[in-house]
Amino acid sequence: MADYVVFDVETKHSFDDVGGRDHLHKLEISVAVMYDSRLDVCHVFRERDLPQLVQRLREADRVIGFNLFGFDYPVLQPYTEFKLDALPTLDLMKSIQQTLNRRVSLDNLCRATLNAPKSGDGLKAIEWYRNGDWDRLIRYCEKDVLLTRDLYRFGVEHGYVKFWDGDRRAERQVPVTWTET
Repeated sequence: MADYVVFDVETKHSFDDVGGRDHLHKLEISVAVMYDSRLDVCHVFRERDLPQLVQRLREADRVIGFNLFGFDYPVLQPYTEFKLDALPTLDLMKSIQQTLNRRVSLDNLCRATLNAPKSGDGLKAIEWYRNGDWDRLIRYCEKDVLLTRDLYRFGVEHGYVKFWDGDRRAERQVPVTWTET
């Protein structure tokens, strides 16, 4: 049976708060959610729990996410000495970007492929954190994780995912070679 995890992090600060995108390491994690294929369950990690998240990422046969190399790993890296980019990783955004030679958002892919939009965005998540609305913050992060998991599973099963090209004018397919671990 495949042993993979899917995870996503939300941050305490925005790019503007930390001086731009070159300072991902300063964003700080408010919450992280990880889907664990072994148990078919999501786990929630607050900042104090991040060592357990890193340990599970290290144990998994594969770590899956959306923009892991460009966002989640750099944001999580200050919490561990282990080099996260050494993990066996499938970054769905990177995979699709390599095929299309451009970026496509998770929301775009999930709307076209799964008929399921995201429930918010990173700035809303920061607002929820600052307002102490942990329930909404965790639900939002968990939904992103489950959408990413479902997008991955669709790609494994069908060999493609769909996206809207040109402001929802045309639905297109992008071939993927994702496999179960």
